[in-house]
Amino acid sequence: MRATTTFLALLLALTATSCLDAPAQTNPDAGGPGADGAAGDAAGGPIPPERGLLIVTTAAVASGSQQLAKFAAAKRQRGMRVTVATEADYGGADERGVARAERIRTWLRSHYYDYGFLLLVGDPSTQYGDVPMLKVRPRDDLQNACGGIDCETSGTDAFYANPNGRWDLDGNGWYGEYGVDDGPGGLDLWPELTVGRIPVYFGDTAELDRTLEHLMAYTNAAPEQIEYRRRILFAKSFVFFKGEVFFPLTPPIGESVDTAVTSEWFIRNYLPAERGVGYTRLYERSGHVTSEFASEGALTEEGFIDEWQHGYGMVWWGGHGAPTSVARTVWSADPNGNDAADDGELESPTLIKTEDAARLDGTPGGFVVATSCYVGRIEVPNALSYTLLRYGAAVGVIASSAPASADEGAFARMGTSLDRSRFDVDRLAVMVFDGLLHGEPAGTLVTRARIELGPTNDIDSYQQKLMLNFYGDPTATLYDSAADAR
Repeated sequence: MRATTTFLALLLALTATSCLDAPAQTNPDAGGPGADGAAGDAAGGPIPPERGLLIVTTAAVASGSQQLAKFAAAKRQRGMRVTVATEADYGGADERGVARAERIRTWLRSHYYDYGFLLLVGDPSTQYGDVPMLKVRPRDDLQNACGGIDCETSGTDAFYANPNGRWDLDGNGWYGEYGVDDGPGGLDLWPELTVGRIPVYFGDTAELDRTLEHLMAYTNAAPEQIEYRRRILFAKSFVFFKGEVFFPLTPPIGESVDTAVTSEWFIRNYLPAERGVGYTRLYERSGHVTSEFASEGALTEEGFIDEWQHGYGMVWWGGHGAPTSVARTVWSADPNGNDAADDGELESPTLIKTEDAARLDGTPGGFVVATSCYVGRIEVPNALSYTLLRYGAAVGVIASSAPASADEGAFARMGTSLDRSRFDVDRLAVMVFDGLLHGEPAGTLVTRARIELGPTNDIDSYQQKLMLNFYGDPTATLYDSAADAR
């Protein structure tokens, strides 16, 4: 039996059963507070669009930050054309939320063609943010299937990735509806820009500056100090157990699902010994049912954070998520011997939480993929994805703003090639980690995955392409160092 897990994929299965050519050129460097009209000269000649970074922020952030101009300058030293844009460029000084998002996107429509990368720096709140995410409702078929939790809407930055097309074709106020807003003249998921985001909450530019300092420290590392980046830390838990009833009135889970299967598949298919990539595995060693795969350590919160402190360029975890924490699922015992994970037999110890990020302060940065729900819901100011950036443990985080989809069954046969028919977080992780090891920017890999995975944009892939976002510096690569500066 194929094990497709997700909080979301499970819900779908259970509810089904229980009936539960470029525009005219303008001068995008004119007028912005970070304008760099000499960008071409700085790089020794014309800079191609794919080497351009457009930073969209606010006047308050641009003037209040002590590090944003230095961050832009550091990118220019590496041959990038950089422009900082604020309300002085895109307008709408008094607008917030959807109105501001539409305002920024309309401005991008006339400027994006000179840039390959877009970095959004500001308040991400979909309702009140000054550089907001867009709240979308890609599907309306789940109704109350999540027991009162909102499974239908999510926050997305894909709205800015392709500035063309309307995302609310029927004008009902709901953006990104599948089968409605993706019609002719509507939403287009073929990206024109690679998008990353650094949140700024409550106008706290000092906190932003700390994040930018960490990002610049990563790119300014001495070449001899970056060997750690060719190491991967896998922290993978069970998410379901055989016989578990995840929601009332739904059928029991048919088989146990261990997210370690995806990292094992990746190791065996992408990490032959001759590639010279090190890795450490932390799998479940507690309870009635433990992981069938060998690991270098047991999966605990303390063990995860302690191991991470040794320095890893890539971290991939799996577990049930919330905005500020991720939990393991442990089947502690089976006292009645019925071979079913009954409610009283299950525990949910923490795998990682927001407070743990402070313990990683000073740890060399890397790239994180979270196979967890809601970790990317950065409307919550202390969301785990952002906190890892703030303390420098991550330079880039791929995380979901809603229930994330994973398909462990697609990885059960170890010798198979990557199934590209669907887009989900685990398939995305495979493309990102492999591409990082080849020296490509993390943000670019996310963009490419949106094109190459789930090409038919079935409803599940469509939804996941909207809810999975990249937080951090989209231009960063695994091998950035001080040697890149010119």
